[in-house]
Amino acid sequence: NPAARPMEASRALPCPSRSTRASKIRSLTDAARAGGSRGREPSLALTARGVSGGAGVRSVFIGKMRRGRSAGAMVVLPLLMVALLAARAAGEKAKKAKVVPLEELRRLEDKAAYGVLRLTDQQYDKLVLQPRDRNFGVFTVFTAGSSKYGCKHCPQMESDFRTLAQSYVAAARAAGGQLGPDPVFFVMMDYAATARTFQKYAFKSVPVAIYSPPREATLELIPAGGVEVGHFETFHGSLDLENLQSFISQQARANFEVVKSTLWVYVVLILGSAGMVLAAPVIIGNLPFIMKKVRSKTLWMFVCAAAYTCSISGFVYDIIRSPPPFYVDRHTNAMSFFHPNNGQQFVVEGFIIGFLNIACAIVIICLVNYASTMQSKQTATNAGLLCLFLFSILYWWIISLYKYKNRWYMRT
Repeated sequence: NPAARPMEASRALPCPSRSTRASKIRSLTDAARAGGSRGREPSLALTARGVSGGAGVRSVFIGKMRRGRSAGAMVVLPLLMVALLAARAAGEKAKKAKVVPLEELRRLEDKAAYGVLRLTDQQYDKLVLQPRDRNFGVFTVFTAGSSKYGCKHCPQMESDFRTLAQSYVAAARAAGGQLGPDPVFFVMMDYAATARTFQKYAFKSVPVAIYSPPREATLELIPAGGVEVGHFETFHGSLDLENLQSFISQQARANFEVVKSTLWVYVVLILGSAGMVLAAPVIIGNLPFIMKKVRSKTLWMFVCAAAYTCSISGFVYDIIRSPPPFYVDRHTNAMSFFHPNNGQQFVVEGFIIGFLNIACAIVIICLVNYASTMQSKQTATNAGLLCLFLFSILYWWIISLYKYKNRWYMRT
């Protein structure tokens, strides 16, 4: 009976009394007001449903639980992200704290150009000065490459040092990793970027080359300044490539050959060949005039004089050894053209000796060919005496320089 269905429903779900419904309305209204006071809008839908019975009350509590879970998740996730980032930063910090100086220097050497390491003040302290059990040697050159410091020898020193480092690294890799008992690293420090390290060593001039040998768990102090830079050996002498190689080979007990770049040889050959090709048509077109000049005795006299000057001035030695032109004392700025050792020389020194010898030869030629053929006897006598006087002065200079270079010269 369709008409009976509402009655059956009312019997299946008994309707609460009027007082019970009023109390539920008041409780739900108070809860909605409380939620509004905490910054949330009251849920009218849940309030309306709650009036109908207990199912509405359960819906209110379920909604509140769901909102609480979502709010908790929004708080917990950022906290987890912060904790993960903090753990990662702590791991990286611990990893950096465990850096081994030898491994770090090898890593920097692989990335460095020509095998020369450019370190900062902090890196030099951490990798070279601070390790008490340093199991490697460090060959350091201190320079001031900027033009405002006026270091004329620094560019050449840097070039020679790069060649030396590149040769050592190539020989070490060919030998399996290192030469001698301990590995050696080549470091270049520039004053503009590492002034604090210069102050620790109390250097007063540049360039300066030092070698810091391996050491065990002891730290020695240098007397000057009392700065903990440890024991080191300072290079003394002419800062050329040959002397630097001898110094590092002796200190590190490692023998290797310096390999110079041959690029300039190929450039000269290419430019010379191109010049000959371009000059060939001009030479062929003016061949009679050129042959007349070639037969000139004056031309060949100058050619012979130039060859003689080059042969006695050590020009071949200069090509093989590549010595510096001259030497300037770093403390007094005094310039010296003559090397103190008898087995070595500067470039200018050799040419001074060569020009003095050729000047003696020219004076003798003038005495024989010109002074003796003059028509006036008085003029010929004066010219001859002048030539003899000049020859005596030049010859005395040559003998004095030979004695300076060789103490045993002309001594019985």
